[in-house]
Amino acid sequence: MVSRSQRFRAPGWPPGKPVGELGEFGLIARLREQVGRAAIGLAPGGGAPVTDALPDRPELVGIGDDAAVLRPPAAWDLLLTCDTLVEGRHFRPQWLSARELGARAAEVNLSDIAAMGGLPEAALISLGLPPELSVEMIDEIYTGLLDALSVHGARIIGGNIARTERLHLDVTLMGRVEKGTGLFRRNAKAGDILFVTGHPGRAGAALAALSTEEGPAGEGVGGSIWERLAEREAFAENLRAEADAAAEASALASSQGSALASSQGLALASSQGSALASSQASPLATPGASTHATPGASALERSMAEAARERIRRPYAVPRARIEIARYLLRNGISECAIDLSDGLAGDAAHLCEESGVGIVLEELFLPIHEDLRHIGEERETDPLVWVLGPSDDYELLFTASPGKADAVFALAGLFGVPVSPLGSVVAEPEGVRLRHPDGSFSELAGGWDHLRAGAWPEKDEGE
Repeated sequence: MVSRSQRFRAPGWPPGKPVGELGEFGLIARLREQVGRAAIGLAPGGGAPVTDALPDRPELVGIGDDAAVLRPPAAWDLLLTCDTLVEGRHFRPQWLSARELGARAAEVNLSDIAAMGGLPEAALISLGLPPELSVEMIDEIYTGLLDALSVHGARIIGGNIARTERLHLDVTLMGRVEKGTGLFRRNAKAGDILFVTGHPGRAGAALAALSTEEGPAGEGVGGSIWERLAEREAFAENLRAEADAAAEASALASSQGSALASSQGLALASSQGSALASSQASPLATPGASTHATPGASALERSMAEAARERIRRPYAVPRARIEIARYLLRNGISECAIDLSDGLAGDAAHLCEESGVGIVLEELFLPIHEDLRHIGEERETDPLVWVLGPSDDYELLFTASPGKADAVFALAGLFGVPVSPLGSVVAEPEGVRLRHPDGSFSELAGGWDHLRAGAWPEKDEGE
């Protein structure tokens, strides 16, 4: 059990002066300076003066008054959304850094604006802070927030601070969309095709894998879960290399003779195996990452385990709002209906059904299953469809388009470098969400995440 005073002793949570010693108004002044410097493009420590009047938006009044002042732009409708991340409910410090937490808090709100086809403008940040949290940790949280918001031109213009037992991070985000337009849940029509960006379920599977770090399942036969997942990945890579080598050898055999092809195929398989081992020996490492391999593991095993953990953890820790894709869909008349995946594929598809008065049939054969989900499923003896369809806050974009727009949708992958997959179809009968299996039978799918019911993982009481 992690004590309350030790739970922030994790990589990416820098120690320092407790925020309780700085006080509320000292912290506000510090954050105001950080936000002001970000607004004029300065890194901390720069020499230019800090001002609340943003150079490209002089009508905006931010931190320092009782309320922020914004002047709605002409010919645009305003969008408003908010979301809260609560320690122990939505995240644990051991699973993501303070900077990643800030970025994640921004992205989950940016994703709501994306689902409406809009552009983000300004954010209010409310912090619930345990007094033992360091000032440096809050600096990192705000760096993550500012970095994620600035990518889309959004600014922090105010907020609130309170003392709490657990860390809370609440973001209210304002956006805008061209007047009378937008992507709405109510616009799904019978005959439309349902599409999704990315690979649903990666966040849910990551949480399942991360949660084993604290239990006996994380140190089973053959080392830590990350070592075993890395071994599965290496085995799959070797199979692919062998298949590629066999295919090339077969092609050579047709033109140069079977004897020559056989010798070159063996050489090719050997060289590919060596290249694979070399690439796995030096994967990209996470700065400050702790070791997630068992004692006695070799340097290669430790490196592979860390790489596997980082790759699997990353989609949960820092999702990416699909602002650009949603804007493209709206402005080119490709879609009128969208929702972001915050509750899980089946649950969010059900929301579309409810608002549009339609049904949705998902085709099991079409569901995109990322290879990591297959490996985690094998490790945990779980069908990966549990994560693809069930609660998983991936913040991908789920949207509909008419069959005549399908070619434009398939072009998105090349334009934005993000996979886009058809999932099924919208039907007139309002029968909720059903899954058609390869044998033609159907299953009715239940809803996704419910904030007031089951949690993402079993909550534990924190010791004093």
